[in-house]
Amino acid sequence: MSNLLGALRQADAGFDLRLRQVRGEDWHRPTPCVDWDVYRLVNHVVVGGGRYGRLVRGGTREDFIAERQIDALVDGAVPAWESNAALCAAAFAEPGAMDRIVPFSTGPILSRILLQIRVVEVFVHTWDLARALGLDESVDADLAAFALRVWPENGLPLGAGGVPFFETPTAGSAASDLEALLRLTGRLP
Repeated sequence: MSNLLGALRQADAGFDLRLRQVRGEDWHRPTPCVDWDVYRLVNHVVVGGGRYGRLVRGGTREDFIAERQIDALVDGAVPAWESNAALCAAAFAEPGAMDRIVPFSTGPILSRILLQIRVVEVFVHTWDLARALGLDESVDADLAAFALRVWPENGLPLGAGGVPFFETPTAGSAASDLEALLRLTGRLP
């Protein structure tokens, strides 16, 4: 998979499928993310789309960090998801967007790396949501291979603690690219 925007569309489609299966009683279910329930996980992914899109369009590091606190789900999770995911995809599709330097929370990075981070984030949190809801956890093998390949290129901290996506990697062998990526991000497949 070489098309980053295609990878984002595919990752978003997987999340969208699981999000539309969340029922009222599911919001407080625990997730594989330490201390996050389904509501907090979904809010994180939904808000992330808007945050990433605004960052690519000239947003500041300070705003990007502050926006973590937004509760985007108050008027409905699906409409908020659709709006933020569309903003993210449109921002990255703009001419020259992939070559911009953006002020990410860990420091300035090339926006194409930011998009890789977003794809991996949505991909892994889709698995988290499926696990929390007891849904089908299977994923596209090509997208799993892509996410595993780009993970080391992102330069993100491993075992940062306090940030559920960056828990200490879990030990054990992996039978697939998905399992390998899940272990790298601190999950037990």
